[in-house]
Amino acid sequence: MRIFTFIIFILQSNFLFAGVSRAPAVVNEQCDLNIATNKILEGSEKTFSSKVTHFVTIRSSDQYGCSTLEKKRYPDTFYEENVKNEMQVLFLKYPEKFSQTCVDHFKKLGLKAFEYSCDQAEIESIYLSNYHCEKNNEEDTQKITYSATAEATVSYKQTGKKYIEKAVDVVQKEQCTRVNECIEQASDKELPELRKLAAVACRVDLVPVNTARAPALEKDTSFDGNRQPKNNDPSNSNKEEQNKTPTESGAVLK
Repeated sequence: MRIFTFIIFILQSNFLFAGVSRAPAVVNEQCDLNIATNKILEGSEKTFSSKVTHFVTIRSSDQYGCSTLEKKRYPDTFYEENVKNEMQVLFLKYPEKFSQTCVDHFKKLGLKAFEYSCDQAEIESIYLSNYHCEKNNEEDTQKITYSATAEATVSYKQTGKKYIEKAVDVVQKEQCTRVNECIEQASDKELPELRKLAAVACRVDLVPVNTARAPALEKDTSFDGNRQPKNNDPSNSNKEEQNKTPTESGAVLK
């Protein structure tokens, strides 16, 4: 697995918003370290309700279809089941259409696309009206069939939420947990490299980058640790030897 460099890059970056983390920990025989670096802002969830009109048509393999039924229509549960199935397809195919109310709300707050999300719409209720049993005449075969139609008023809801960036240490802890999960599922061959990853992801000396630090001090490389700096001039070295007092050389003054 070639992911050692990948985790180092993540830990040294500013942890910008990323996709939501995936499960399980091992995906396609590789340790998945795609940890989400943002989280839902607590209390930011908001539910939006909307309505849409949907026409449902129920065709039958029976030539007579709805024409033989009481009131020439199927039970409401039959229409509702078809409406639910068709609306689920439409929610997935046209998410921007059914998310417009939610999106407009967060845009008015000045949020960017990565700072909020709108969940997939969910049906709250279905009201049926305008039932019809239509006669169809197929042009090719001249076969006559009947199909049932109805107008459905669909009330649906959608939940929107804001996101905020996680603290760096929180993301690191989640990465550490993910690596440990990978270690539990790994083969003996993969363990050495995963342990290297764990040493990086699970370290505790994480220091956040501070862009407002004071300028670095210039270091005097001539200073040897004593009170006076070194002097590379040989003549000065001789003068220092001559200036030594007898006391320093061990002589006794008379």
